[in-house]
Amino acid sequence: MSTKAERLAVVSKVIAAVNSGKDSDIDGAFAQDFKLIVPGTGGRESNDMPMPPGIDGICASSSFLTSGPKAVIGALHKAFSDFKFYPLKSIPEDDGGENIVASRIEFTGLLPSKLLADSIGVHTGEFLDVPPTGKSIVGRFIAFDKIEGNKLVSSEVFMDVAGLLIQFGVMPPPKGF
Repeated sequence: MSTKAERLAVVSKVIAAVNSGKDSDIDGAFAQDFKLIVPGTGGRESNDMPMPPGIDGICASSSFLTSGPKAVIGALHKAFSDFKFYPLKSIPEDDGGENIVASRIEFTGLLPSKLLADSIGVHTGEFLDVPPTGKSIVGRFIAFDKIEGNKLVSSEVFMDVAGLLIQFGVMPPPKGF
């Protein structure tokens, strides 16, 4: 079992690899048999979160979610100009002997202190089956990352898909917002 500091260092290495998009960095951060688990997007491999009928697979044609970290990271860099992950909080935990880090992350280039900037993180390529909109997008998610040795072996990601679809302009915001 690794220490909490070692697990946080692996998460930092993963974020640096995602941000660089370089194959060598990705190989150094992700296990060869890495699994991405994204309930509600068709990339789900976990049955511990029941989904209402019809919601799982709503973005099933986004098959890149199951095609490995290089494909996922490459698709994100193509979908958004200046794509970056910004960790807001990471908490290392021991979950029944597993090395887990829970993280809250924003992506596409806008830090909370720069929310007024609108030229970073522009949606320039297809994402979640939505064609490019030219809009500046901020995505948010929570990830539960499992670490073995010095690599990420799985990540269960709970993404604010509704928030993304509202920003893309393909779904109206809830009334009162």
